[in-house]
Amino acid sequence: METKAGIAFWDFDGTITKSDSLWHFLYFSQALYRLGLGALAFSPTLMGMYLGRISNVEAKLEILDFFFGGWELSRYDSICQAFAEKKLPQLIRPEANRKLDWHRQRGHELVLVSASLSDYLEPWCQNQEMGLLATTLERRNGHLVAAYSQPNCYGPEKARRILERYNLAQYQEVYAYGNSQGDLEMLKLANHAFYKPF
Repeated sequence: METKAGIAFWDFDGTITKSDSLWHFLYFSQALYRLGLGALAFSPTLMGMYLGRISNVEAKLEILDFFFGGWELSRYDSICQAFAEKKLPQLIRPEANRKLDWHRQRGHELVLVSASLSDYLEPWCQNQEMGLLATTLERRNGHLVAAYSQPNCYGPEKARRILERYNLAQYQEVYAYGNSQGDLEMLKLANHAFYKPF
């Protein structure tokens, strides 16, 4: 078995970015009146999530269904591409960029592991030459469906996806970077784990 130098798994929101990318995506993609309607419609849901009565998985799916359910894929993919090119670079922490470069200089593989949507993360990851494991929404008959094609990529699901895709025994060093409880299982896979590194 060929041994590789190293691999680094990265959470995205709050680790690589300064703030949650999904909210920025909503602001980028929606008209102001739709954001206002959504704020009114989902205030009970968000309160329930804050109080622990509704899971963030359920809340996120409700919000995505309200804002994107039934969109034509051509429209949705165009918005995702524009967001990745125009907005995401503004959200990246300079410290994260420096650490990503540090890994590249050492020949390490880079993999983004995120609960955020693969649809806008994928163009950014391609530009960064990073692998991607993320939450994906279903597509049917040319339209977006607000249902997960796989479980939300959060918590234990992050570790499951990593182990399904990568043989960690092949790597001399395994790094992981995260900033929340949803990253703890991923961090346990690494021999160099960084919690809230920035």
